[in-house]
Amino acid sequence: MRLFTPPDDGDAELDARLAELPAPARAGFALQVLDGLDRAEAAEVLAWAGVEAPADSARAGAELLRAARTPDWSDLPPGYDACTVHLQPGDLLRRRRLAVVAAAVAVALTAAAVPVLAPSGSDRPAASTPLPRQVVAERRADDLWRGTAKLGLAVWPARGELRDDSALVGRATAAWQQAGPPTAVPQLLYAGRLDGTPVVLLTDGRSLARYTEEPAGPALALAPAGDSDVTAGAAVVLRRDDRGARYLLAPWIASAATRRLDRPDEAERPLAFPGGVTDPVPGTAAPGCPGPALQLRSDPVVAEQHAFLLADLGGLAPAHLTYTPPPDASAQARPPREAVGPQALRRWAAGACAIPEAGPGVRQLNLWEFADQKLPQNGGELGWACLRADHWDGTGSAAAAVLPRTVVAPNGWRTRTAAPAAATNRTPSPSTAGAPPTAPPTSWSPPAAGSPA
Repeated sequence: MRLFTPPDDGDAELDARLAELPAPARAGFALQVLDGLDRAEAAEVLAWAGVEAPADSARAGAELLRAARTPDWSDLPPGYDACTVHLQPGDLLRRRRLAVVAAAVAVALTAAAVPVLAPSGSDRPAASTPLPRQVVAERRADDLWRGTAKLGLAVWPARGELRDDSALVGRATAAWQQAGPPTAVPQLLYAGRLDGTPVVLLTDGRSLARYTEEPAGPALALAPAGDSDVTAGAAVVLRRDDRGARYLLAPWIASAATRRLDRPDEAERPLAFPGGVTDPVPGTAAPGCPGPALQLRSDPVVAEQHAFLLADLGGLAPAHLTYTPPPDASAQARPPREAVGPQALRRWAAGACAIPEAGPGVRQLNLWEFADQKLPQNGGELGWACLRADHWDGTGSAAAAVLPRTVVAPNGWRTRTAAPAAATNRTPSPSTAGAPPTAPPTSWSPPAAGSPA
């Protein structure tokens, strides 16, 4: 593509005279010819632009204008109008369809230039700023996820019976642009009707946007979703109502089930998801605790025997639950793993309501069991855990918790933690915690524990 002003054979003389003038004088000339300003108005605009001698520059431009306006003067040649430009592709035979774009660009340039040249206090109406172009949402191929090395929302196909409804999807993208424009061309993840309500789900790679057309009017919900992956990009909430939440699952999910975190020994319940959309999942969590958990299993194409848990925290994307077991005999911290084994489920049942926060901005929750302890005088056993919440923006918070197994102790235990590093590091960090009884002890020894340094 090339941008140029239309040539004119009669421009040579004027071009030579303009070349003899300094740039501020040429600007004064253009203001008086193109914008119809008088000498005083041109000087005012030049002063506003920071010209050191605006009056002299305007006077020089006026003198050239008087000299150029001979009896055969008709108008300024088009080559000198900075607002009149042509945009032309290199190959007109194959790219004539760009002529419409060229005309639109020329109009936009003209409209944008006029307000800049309009002087302060002018009574002429300023040209309106052109509205942003309507963005058309992109769509991914249905099987893109099967051949990519990086799974996440970016490889989701568009699903839903209304995905070809360009008017509905257009209203959704327009609503997102008005709320705070997306950082890239939106990608359509879903467009369908749930319980009679049109729902559109979009992403720009950093955020999720859910647009619904409720009886009370359109509604838009935004949530962070940057750097999604096989687990953090595996489910998105499409709708909530009295029956629970309905999720859109990633295309690589082979099976789905629900699980009560407070009932670790209870088997999971299969969950149907025709077309990727689940049946309603009832909310069963207490305030401040993770909601019902989805137990999902990836397609063997992605990973063999890969199951993981997601917990509803009230946002568009559920949080990924992981578990870090106690250090082994070498006292080396172990890496987090999926919280689907019997021991992980029992620890989460004891510590779920001790998470540092339960909000829609949490991406992952990890329970690190950093110590196991036998209490004196046959008082039973305690497990100590550091629970960490990682946000989508990379920040996090942490808290310590006592995970009782078989404890014979006074009522009213409370924990005291010193784990500042755990709030900033994603890997397990040295932590200490204590749990003195609130009731006066008799022969009871207040327990405390620390992780390996």
